[in-house]
Amino acid sequence: MKQLAILLLLIGSYFNVNAQKFAIINDADGFVNVREKPNIYAAIRGKLYQGDIFSFDAETKVDWVAIYKQVSSNYGIEGYVHKTKIWPLSKLKKSRNPVINFNSSIATLDSLVVTVLSAKFIPKKHKLKYSKTEAGCKNCATYLSSIDEKHIWGTDGGIPKSTITSLKITHSGSSIVIPRSGFNDLYEPNLKTLQIFRKDNKTIFIYMNNSDGAGGYSVIWVIKNGKYFKRYLDNSEA
Repeated sequence: MKQLAILLLLIGSYFNVNAQKFAIINDADGFVNVREKPNIYAAIRGKLYQGDIFSFDAETKVDWVAIYKQVSSNYGIEGYVHKTKIWPLSKLKKSRNPVINFNSSIATLDSLVVTVLSAKFIPKKHKLKYSKTEAGCKNCATYLSSIDEKHIWGTDGGIPKSTITSLKITHSGSSIVIPRSGFNDLYEPNLKTLQIFRKDNKTIFIYMNNSDGAGGYSVIWVIKNGKYFKRYLDNSEA
């Protein structure tokens, strides 16, 4: 019985742990060098700029933290930055658990309201592309490699079961428009993980961690000055 209670506690805390592993750069110079090793003399692997989002080792107790910045669906910058240069999202003001109602999730933070809607994925309404596990191999297995000519976020070669159909944001009663391109390639949404983080009155981060069990990913939408700015996607733990 005690083991079951511990397991349930771990499951319940899983999503918060994922949300807390992300941070942004906060540096007066406007950028930070990503080092190959945890010291100022190590080779530079890349740069992170003011406001960039990335994942980091939230459990580290030393001055340098391991970070990973996803650049594309299969490439990222990995290395070390000094902990004084980062600002974890977990330190920002955040929303409580969202309200779930079948296929919708609603998160609120002060005058901010974020609503995510999901629906069953219907294959015949999309262009599905299949590829071989080995190029040029006639007898090799096939897998779903793209939907509507876009990378698939949320599955590992299988057909998605569900998709995000709407992302609505209101701030003090005014709507913030999110283009469909900001969410129409995101599958297997986990509505329970929806969360809002607010840095100040100008910058808002909206977080979700989605998966079908394989192909997991995190998405963070960024709102600046009342407008959609960008999104950050990370599948480094998939």
